[in-house]
Amino acid sequence: MSSAMSEVSVFKPTNELSEVFGEPALVGLEKREVYDGFLSLIASAIKPTDPIGWLLTKDVTDWSWEIRRERIIKVEIIKYYQKEVVAELIKALAPPGQFKTALYRIFQADADLTLWETDPEARIKIDGALAAKAITPPLSLRRLTCEAPPRSTRSTRGSPPMNGGAIPL
Repeated sequence: MSSAMSEVSVFKPTNELSEVFGEPALVGLEKREVYDGFLSLIASAIKPTDPIGWLLTKDVTDWSWEIRRERIIKVEIIKYYQKEVVAELIKALAPPGQFKTALYRIFQADADLTLWETDPEARIKIDGALAAKAITPPLSLRRLTCEAPPRSTRSTRGSPPMNGGAIPL
């Protein structure tokens, strides 16, 4: 075995390769120790023994890390658009009368949206109140939440547009 090959560890690249690799491209709350553990895990599977093997290991790690990041972002985008659609639907629950409607939209709709997001019992209650007013979720929300379409597709004036600003799935 050559001396160059014996210097390459199965779990950690040589100092020279580490310098070439540089710092990982971490963003937001991503942690270096999590990335390093991930690199180690992939290296233990690939078992690189030379610089080319380490380049492959680094590429696989980085690609997998980016895919992981994009999956997290996709979930956050879906949650964001779901919240936007539900916020518009909840505003339809405002009591009648211009003054009461404005007060509800300013002070209570956001609190109800938070309850809808975090409390399963409140979600059932709010969904029931929407159904009682014959307000059905638009197709875009059903796509986002993977729900089956309701039996009635009757919509009310003032409900958000059918695409609700959602991204096509």
